Amino acid sequence: MGKKLTLEVNDLKKIEAIIRPEKLNVRRAALDSRGFSGMMITEVKGRGRQKGITLQ
Repeated sequence: MGKKLTLEVNDLKKIEAIIRPEKLNVRRAALDSRGFSGMMITEVKGRGRQKGITLQ
């Protein structure tokens, strides 16, 4: 039979977020100040139904 899995307080959680590039440093600092210093950042490009946004 397989091993029994138990949950512990230190289990990892995966969070995925889409963040605008101009907001990344603010979000990174907020997460780091709360003890979440490890992250992977991937640059993506594309547009959805609204045909992109225009920053003013």
